Amino acid sequence: MTNKIIIIEDLKRSMKSFIKEQGRSQFHSLKNSAMALAVEAAKLMEHFAWVDSKKSVVELEKNREAIEQELPDIDLSQALKKKKKLNQEKYSIEKCKGRSTNYTDL
Repeated sequence: MTNKIIIIEDLKRSMKSFIKEQGRSQFHSLKNSAMALAVEAAKLMEHFAWVDSKKSVVELEKNREAIEQELPDIDLSQALKKKKKLNQEKYSIEKCKGRSTNYTDL
C-alpha cells in the first residue's frame, strides 16, 4: 500500500461538498457543530474508559475503525492553527518548558 499525503484543506473541501450535495448545510451551525463535537468526544472517550494508559494503544488498534468513525466533522486545520497559537500564548517556553503545570498555576 502506498502512503498518500492527505491535506486537511482537501478533506475540508470534500466534506463541505458532501454536505452541500446532501442538502444538509442548514444543519451545520456553530451551535450544532459544538454539540456534535461534545457528543463525538464522549463516544470517542467511551472506547478508552477504564483502560490503562499503556493499554489504550492496544484498544485503538483493536477498535480502530469504530474509533475513527467517532471523529467529529470540524475544521481541523483552523482548529489546530488557533489552538497552537493559543497554547503558545498560554504556555510560553520560559514558563513551561519541561513542566505539566496548567497555565493558570504558572
